[in-house]
Amino acid sequence: MNTFLNTRITSTRGWAGWRVWQIVPCTFAVVAGPLITTVYRLTRSADAELGSFSLAQVLRGILCLMMLLSLVLSRRLHLLEHRIIRPLMFLAIYALLTSVISPYPYENVVFAVKTAFAALVFASAFHLAESKLCSENWLVGSAWAVLLFMAVSQGIGLVTGNTATMYASDYATAGVTDQPAITAALIISTLPVFLRFFPKSRAALAGMMVLLISLFFTMRRTALIAAAGAILCVLARNINPFRLRVPWRQTLLVILVLCVLIVIGMRSQAGQDLLTRMRGLNPSEGSGSGRYIFWRISVDHILNRSISAQILGEGMGSIRDMMYENFGHAIGSHTTWLDLTYAFGVFGLLAIGWWYIELIRFAKYLRVAKNPVFQGVFSAIVIFFLVSLGQGGFSDPSYALTYAALGFWAGQTSYGKQLYYAGRSFNRTM
Repeated sequence: MNTFLNTRITSTRGWAGWRVWQIVPCTFAVVAGPLITTVYRLTRSADAELGSFSLAQVLRGILCLMMLLSLVLSRRLHLLEHRIIRPLMFLAIYALLTSVISPYPYENVVFAVKTAFAALVFASAFHLAESKLCSENWLVGSAWAVLLFMAVSQGIGLVTGNTATMYASDYATAGVTDQPAITAALIISTLPVFLRFFPKSRAALAGMMVLLISLFFTMRRTALIAAAGAILCVLARNINPFRLRVPWRQTLLVILVLCVLIVIGMRSQAGQDLLTRMRGLNPSEGSGSGRYIFWRISVDHILNRSISAQILGEGMGSIRDMMYENFGHAIGSHTTWLDLTYAFGVFGLLAIGWWYIELIRFAKYLRVAKNPVFQGVFSAIVIFFLVSLGQGGFSDPSYALTYAALGFWAGQTSYGKQLYYAGRSFNRTM
C-alpha cells in the first residue's frame, strides 16, 4: 500500500513539474517584452538600427528555443498546421531563403527570427489552451503584468523628466525604455485581452483606464488611434439595439468615464501638445511626420522597379538606401504593407493579405457562434490593421501578448481545434 502511494505521489509531482515546464516558456515570452526592451535600450550600440549585434536579440532567440523545445517535448510542434500563423511561417522561411541575395542579409535573418517568435508564441498559447494546462486567468494575469510594468515605467519617466524630446512636449515619455514606439506597442498589446471581457468585468474596465492613461503619455498618434478605433468598434457592438441582454449600465458608465478623461486630458498642457501632433496628420497642415512623403516615394519606386524586384523584393533594410537617395534620410515607409512589399515583393503583399483573411475567418466563426471571445479577436484585428497602416508592426515582438491571446482563444474554441486536427489529417494523407 505504501509503495502504491509513494509511486502515485512521485507520478503526481512529475506531472506537476512537466506541466510547469510547458507553461513557463510562453509566459516568459509574453511578459518579458518590457524587460527585453529595457535591455535593448541599455546595451544597443550606435549602429544598432543598421543591423548590429544586440543582447535583446539573444534573449529573444533563447525564448524561441525554449518554446520550440517545449512544443517538441509535448509533441505539439505543428506550426504549419495552425492556419492563422501559416502566413507568418511563410514569411519567416522566405526571409531566410532570400537572405543570400539581400543587400542586408543580417536584417532578413532578424526579421525571420522576430516572425518565428510571434508564431511560436501563438502555437505555445494554443497548446496551453487546447491541453487545458491553464485557464484564461493566465492570459489576464500576463496582461496586467505587462501593463503595470509599463505604467510604472511611464510614471518614473514623468517624475524624472525622461521625456521624448522629438515630440516637443514635457509630458511625452517612453519611461525607462526610451523607445516611444515600442512602449506604445507593449501597452496596446494588452487591450484585446481587456476588451474580451468588456463590459462585464470591472477588472477589465480598470485595465482599460490604466492603459489609456499610459498610452496618452506616449503621445503615439497611431497607437492612440488604433486603441480608440478598437474601443469604439466594441462599444458600437455592445450598444447595438438589436442585441439582447445589453449591459447598458456598464456600457454607459464606460462611455461617461471615457468622455471625462478625454475632456480633462485635452484641457491639460499635455493634451494641447497631443492635439498639436494630431493636427500634423491633416494633409492641409502637415505631412504626418513625413508619412505622406514616404508613402508616395515608396509607391513610385515599387511601381517602377524591375520585374524581378516586383516578384522577389529587394530584402529587408534596402528601403532605407532608396529613401536616403530620394529623401535624404535612411528611413522606412512607416507602413507594413509597403515595407513588406518592398522587401519581399509580391510574396510579401500576399502574405500579409493572407494573414488578415485568416484572422477575419476566425472572427467570423466566433461571431456566428456567439462566442464572447469574438470581441477580443475583433479588437486585435482592428488594432493590427490600423497600426500596420500607420507605422508597421505586423510581426513586432512587442505584440507578443496579442499573439498569445489569439493563440489561446483559437485553442480554446472548437474552430481552432478543427483547423488544427484537420491540418494534421491533411498532412498525413500527403
